[in-house]
Amino acid sequence: MKKRKLIILSADAMIPEDVEYLMDKPFVQKIMNEGVWIRTLKTVYPANTYPCHASMITGCYPNKTGVDTNFYDGTHTWRAERDNIKVKTLIDYAKANGYTTANVYWPVLGDDTSIDYNIPEYFATYDNLIDTFKAHGTSDDVIDKIVKPNMHILDGNDNEGEPYAGDFIYKCAVDMILKYNPDVLLIHPCPLDSMRHKKGVFSDEVNKEALRTYDWVTKLYDAVCAVGEEDNTDFVWMSDHGQMTVTYWTRPVTLFTDAGLITLDKDNNIISQRVKAWKFNSSVLVKALDDEARVLADKVLADGLKNKGGYVYYNKEEATKLFHLADYDFDYFIDSDNFYSIGWEPWGNYFSSIAEGVVKVLGTHGHSPEIGYQPTFLAIGPDFKKGFKMNRTETVNIPVTLAKCLGITMEDRDGVVVEEILK
Repeated sequence: MKKRKLIILSADAMIPEDVEYLMDKPFVQKIMNEGVWIRTLKTVYPANTYPCHASMITGCYPNKTGVDTNFYDGTHTWRAERDNIKVKTLIDYAKANGYTTANVYWPVLGDDTSIDYNIPEYFATYDNLIDTFKAHGTSDDVIDKIVKPNMHILDGNDNEGEPYAGDFIYKCAVDMILKYNPDVLLIHPCPLDSMRHKKGVFSDEVNKEALRTYDWVTKLYDAVCAVGEEDNTDFVWMSDHGQMTVTYWTRPVTLFTDAGLITLDKDNNIISQRVKAWKFNSSVLVKALDDEARVLADKVLADGLKNKGGYVYYNKEEATKLFHLADYDFDYFIDSDNFYSIGWEPWGNYFSSIAEGVVKVLGTHGHSPEIGYQPTFLAIGPDFKKGFKMNRTETVNIPVTLAKCLGITMEDRDGVVVEEILK
């Protein structure tokens, strides 16, 4: 029997409303009739790209994967290397079981020795992008056959230019199928996410990107058909996180300043503090520096929530259990209430409308996985039920389910197999 093929396309920030917008398209209808649609996924905290994608190929929460931020601490350097993930991935299991493996821009897979054909996600100027790929696991053969023939797509565009970078990623993925026909292929384009950051969750520009996404998805599936593998390929089209539209900004840490727990000079420099607050992804962590301050901080947060609102908060025990956080030294976790984006600053107006210099994007993510619009999952192939629809499951369940499609058991995972969607 032929080995099963698996393609996982993660269209960053795609949501079920995009699927509904595309519902009259032939391939979407084909999936609805012959495949599976899980309308929403409960992703992980934080709902940011790198933590989500690490969990999407491990079946573990970020406290186990070790990837709970996009960036290395205190920097704007992306955590792009595979050694950031502290557990085995679906790719590791597939490779160990004799499958050939490939990647086009799936995050946190630079220098991954389990990937045969690897174009890892790296942010670099296009002048040295080829050298960057070579330095992080892309073979000369992949450079010559896949990367170089498609570099023209990026001509004249900066290194985060969308939709050009998306076109480059999709075209490289199509060529991966046609030229290497790998058993397992991961793909991660970002145009929908980029446009939502710029224009909000819903806009004409986002709809155009949804249509572009659909066109590329059909090209990917056409490539599967061209190599004669459509009856042997489980084709997954999913997303990592949704977004929420930012209309207002709130700074709950100013409540501590008003209560005298933080003292500022005229230039808003901190002179003294009995509580320390810092940004953690799109949330805020708070540490009380003495026992009395802890009692006062709890009262400040409770009164502020009652009288002003604009946030939710949890103590350490609640937050650690709810969000599967690593063992950080904090007392309180402050998160969005689904209407306001949260700032860590102990100064400024408590509420602000969106404005240049306050919020630079119209769409955002990185809050609780329950906040905002949600990611989604579609799949078609020999292992999936036909015309099956499900309302919701957890993202960590997806990789262990897809591993089962390959005849593989991933051990010691947080996720479980979603038996309902399989034949």
